[in-house]
Amino acid sequence: MPRKIRAHADLTRQAILKAARQLFAQKGFSGTPTLKIAEAAQVNEALIFHHFGNKAKLWQAVKAFVLEDLDIAPLNPEPQSLDIFLEEAIQQRLQMYAHHPDLLRLMEWQRLESDKIKLVGGSAFSPLQWLEPIQHLQSHGQINSQFDPQLIILWLVGSIQPLITDEPGLLQDPCKQKIYITMLVSGFQKSLTSTPYAQPDAF
Repeated sequence: MPRKIRAHADLTRQAILKAARQLFAQKGFSGTPTLKIAEAAQVNEALIFHHFGNKAKLWQAVKAFVLEDLDIAPLNPEPQSLDIFLEEAIQQRLQMYAHHPDLLRLMEWQRLESDKIKLVGGSAFSPLQWLEPIQHLQSHGQINSQFDPQLIILWLVGSIQPLITDEPGLLQDPCKQKIYITMLVSGFQKSLTSTPYAQPDAF
């Protein structure tokens, strides 16, 4: 492809991504027709499908586009200690959403609409990337190996979420935020090194 044509295609792709990012954050996946994205990007609607294939792939490309300029390092897959892993995981999530508030809106829409179409795209910042460091800590005796790593991820994500959304409005004070983070780290350290509760009987 000649350089001028490639450069024009890159500009078109960027225009589509920027328009889709704004509209997806405002109205979600289902509420954003590709025609509206094309109008906002000032391109022909057919170019959206030429560059991205379909709207679901465009959604995933927008998420990747938002994350591209995040100046945040992925977590160490072999952390030295449980407390270092916990603090880094919490700070990574907080920095992601502090730098890109529209990413939070995209994730909220995704939770609402993921039953309609597969919108989830993996990234270096997905909580699923915590699986390897958790397993590493289990192999070194810093997390009880009887705990299911996926359930640990679920528990940790749910515990961090109030710091991101603060839906009850209880964490406006930065001091309270620090105290809450300290409580999280301390609580996880005690819980994850203890003996798990007995597994419930299968139904």
